Amino acid sequence: MAKGLILEIYYFKSLDSTQKHLVKLIELELVQSNCAVVAQMQTAGVGSRNNRWCSKEGNLFASIALKSQYIPPDLPLQSSSLYYGFCIKEVVKQYENNIWLKWPNDIYLNNDKIGGIITQKVKNFLVIGVGLNLVSNEEFIGIDKEIDKETLVKQIAQALQNKKSWKEIFSKYRLEFDKSKEFVTTVWNRKQSLKNAMICNDGSLKLEGKRIYSLR
Repeated sequence: MAKGLILEIYYFKSLDSTQKHLVKLIELELVQSNCAVVAQMQTAGVGSRNNRWCSKEGNLFASIALKSQYIPPDLPLQSSSLYYGFCIKEVVKQYENNIWLKWPNDIYLNNDKIGGIITQKVKNFLVIGVGLNLVSNEEFIGIDKEIDKETLVKQIAQALQNKKSWKEIFSKYRLEFDKSKEFVTTVWNRKQSLKNAMICNDGSLKLEGKRIYSLR
C-alpha cells in the first residue's frame, strides 16, 4: 500500500463493470473500509442515464468506495459527480493540460469527451466510478500520453480521500464552467444547450427558468 494511501486496490483482468462489482461487494458486506476496483477490460460499464461505458484495453476503468466520514460535510450529494469529477480532472491534468470537466460529469480533452464520472450512495459508502480513455482508437479520442495506470489510480484515490471542502472545489470549478456553455447536455430526455445556463452554489443549474440537478 502506497504511503499515505488508506485504501486497498483490487485489480482484475476483466469485469462487466467495476461499479457493479464494487456495489455488490458493499451490499454483501464484504467491504468494510475504503477500497478501489480496477479492471483492464470492462464489458458493460455503467454510464449516465444507464448508458453503457465500454472501451478498449489500455484505458482506465475504476470504481472507488469511500466511507461516509471521508465525504466533505458541506458536499451537496446531488453534486457529488461534479465534485469528484473535478478532483479526478485535476489529477489527470498533470499529464495533459487541456483536460477540463463539462457539467456535470464528463471529462473532456479540448472539444472531445474522453471520460466520465458516476457516483452512487450505497449503505455507508459513496461509490465513485471513472472511465477514462488513455489511448485513442478508431472510435474514441484518448490522452495518448505515457501514463502508468497503477500510479494514476493511486493518485486519484489519494485525491478523493483528501476531503477538500465543497466550497473550495466549487470555487475553482465555477471558473471553468463557462467552457460548458459551448456544449449541450441531456436534460428532460433531450439535448439542451448550456449557452444560457447559470450555475448555482450547490452545483445545480438554472436553465429556462427551471433548476436542474445532476443525479449521476
